[in-house]
Amino acid sequence: MWKFCMLNTVFCFFTCASFFLFPGGGEGARARAMVITIFHLAFAVWGVLMWLNLGHACSKLLNSHYQVVVAFHHVSVVHNIVFFSLMFAHEAYIGKAVGADLTLMSEIHQQSGQYGYGHGGSQAPPPHDHPQGSSDAPMHPQGSSSAPPPNMAPLNNDIAKDYENIIKTPPGHLPQGQP
Repeated sequence: MWKFCMLNTVFCFFTCASFFLFPGGGEGARARAMVITIFHLAFAVWGVLMWLNLGHACSKLLNSHYQVVVAFHHVSVVHNIVFFSLMFAHEAYIGKAVGADLTLMSEIHQQSGQYGYGHGGSQAPPPHDHPQGSSDAPMHPQGSSSAPPPNMAPLNNDIAKDYENIIKTPPGHLPQGQP
């Protein structure tokens, strides 16, 4: 029981630490997700088998002297079953359905870029020149604007503000103070 609890704790620390070490995705992130999924399943099976096959004398001793360890064991078993289910569902379906790897830390960029929220996270096509009288925001082929929704504004910093000013400027004109 002690070995299960300690290894489970070490595994949880590894999982949390590795969350920040794979920001770019790729094959390393896929391998990480598979290792985490497999280990959650292994710990869940180990914990359930230990829980079900604990002898009467051992169970009596543990419950009388080590209630916290027994409670931690039970919580760990439930945790591993839930997280295995979530990781398996993500790897089998959810990740592809949302078009993103939700098991990794999000990357935060200092530029706003073109927004493609309606396209499963894909980037919108580059802006095209449009006549003076037309809208300031380029349109996607499906007809939705590429400008971000009001509640999805870019990061509040000078680079993003400059970029937004350049996008909103008619072709051939730069805002004051821009090179």
